[in-house]
Amino acid sequence: VTGVQTCALPIYRRIRPNKRVEVAVSRCPACKSRDLRQPAKGDCKDMHFSHKRCLDLVITAGGIQRRVIECRSRVYCCDSCGLRFKPERYGRLAKHGHALMSWAMHAHVAHRLSYATIEELFREFFGLTVGDTEIHMFKGLLATYYRKTYKNLIAKLTSGELLHVDETEVRLRSGKEYVWVFTSLEDVVYMHRPTREGDFLKGMLSGF
Repeated sequence: VTGVQTCALPIYRRIRPNKRVEVAVSRCPACKSRDLRQPAKGDCKDMHFSHKRCLDLVITAGGIQRRVIECRSRVYCCDSCGLRFKPERYGRLAKHGHALMSWAMHAHVAHRLSYATIEELFREFFGLTVGDTEIHMFKGLLATYYRKTYKNLIAKLTSGELLHVDETEVRLRSGKEYVWVFTSLEDVVYMHRPTREGDFLKGMLSGF
């Protein structure tokens, strides 16, 4: 239609960022030299100035706000060894922040919302496009992040003087399985097990 233009950019790309930061580096990753410079335009046709956006939430007692951080990076050239590179830390920057992923998983686990529903809530509440596939990935990322916390809680529970243990049946699409609960009345751990068999407790509680 003449005179009508559509914007192909994702919603989060059209949002004004709350903060802009540049990821810099002071040493060459190859030779550790500090003799770095930024090459002139045209010297690095395969590498160029670029930026990413990190989507996150700021959660307070009074509410939740959207936060968009734009991270920029330049190309560096090492005069000592000739390496041209971008900061390694820039390549590891995540698209989604910890608070955003935590909010999504709380909605999924505590309120039993589907990934599709959470995707709609991100769009309606915060104006962010977060796909259901990305939300599904949050579960594994947060499980890895909190694995050390989980192990520390198990160690604390099994080194105490009081421990209550129980299990309950849960119905999954794959069939019937079980969730075990361990608590000292101060800390608690929930553990998923495929069966009701308690043989694993012998090793877990060997020092209790």
